[in-house]
Amino acid sequence: MDTSDVYAIAWYHGSVLATRENAAGSQIKILNDTGWQDWSDGYSGWTPYRLCVVGDTLWAPTYENDPWYRVWGEPSWKQLPSLKHPSWGGPNDSDSHPRGIASYNGNIWIGWYSGQMAMLNASAGTYQRYQNCLNGQTGCKDIPLNIYTVVSYANHLFVGGFWPASGFVFDDSLGKFLPMADGWCWDNNNLCGGTTVWNFAGIGDTLYAAGNARIMKYPLSQLPVATAANVALWNWPPDSVKTVP
Repeated sequence: MDTSDVYAIAWYHGSVLATRENAAGSQIKILNDTGWQDWSDGYSGWTPYRLCVVGDTLWAPTYENDPWYRVWGEPSWKQLPSLKHPSWGGPNDSDSHPRGIASYNGNIWIGWYSGQMAMLNASAGTYQRYQNCLNGQTGCKDIPLNIYTVVSYANHLFVGGFWPASGFVFDDSLGKFLPMADGWCWDNNNLCGGTTVWNFAGIGDTLYAAGNARIMKYPLSQLPVATAANVALWNWPPDSVKTVP
């Protein structure tokens, strides 16, 4: 319907599932032989912004109220806790604005609007946070200030968003996200990708990024590595990473 905003689409247990927002509020619909059926039981709040299917479980970060998930065969959705944000001051301060999600190496990774990446321990409802820069460190190259997308492709984990606009790829041995900044030149909208990465797509040996100004591409063969020169360029403490020659 042209009066609805469709946010996410997924293929789940042989059916198409879509989330949308209209005058009636948030809706989650699944398409079966009899048409579109409501699949929102137990769900409340903002419409799911992304969908990620892992086995029998459907994961759904939302725009404004924490991640949710639903297991096939169970009657309703379940809500996960917010991610605590240690730099906001109060012991209960948390980020309830998840934007991106991916399954990588058997774990669920969620990117948050506040610029935090976290690996989810679903059974415990806890998160392990990942950031490039130490608390209070300035001038180093950290992940985007506002995260909008997280994608797993070709045995790599990618994150993108706003400031900086280019993507980042996770280095398992370092536990850090390496900048993929070459060629993006985000301050020149006439020629490059713009100020924001909204989403990624992997096709063959190339990662594509939907910028707010252009579609950009990045050959997987040219992904960055943590050389001593790069670590110095990114202003990471030399003793905090293991570099390659």
